[in-house]
Amino acid sequence: MNEWVQLSGIFKVPEGANTIRFLLRQAERKGVPHNGSAARFDDLGLYLFATKEEAESFVAAPYR
Repeated sequence: MNEWVQLSGIFKVPEGANTIRFLLRQAERKGVPHNGSAARFDDLGLYLFATKEEAESFVAAPYR
């Protein structure tokens, strides 16, 4: 497949945390042979919200 897709996740930041890291890794499903394909990332963002509901609303909004 050669297409861009939007991915997101909502995670709780622990109280007192002072560092957040993105670990961007390519993974293949079990049983799929490694074929040398490359993953590319674009328009990465980290957004902090006061509530889970605010985060869910942001994720549900149309792609910007």
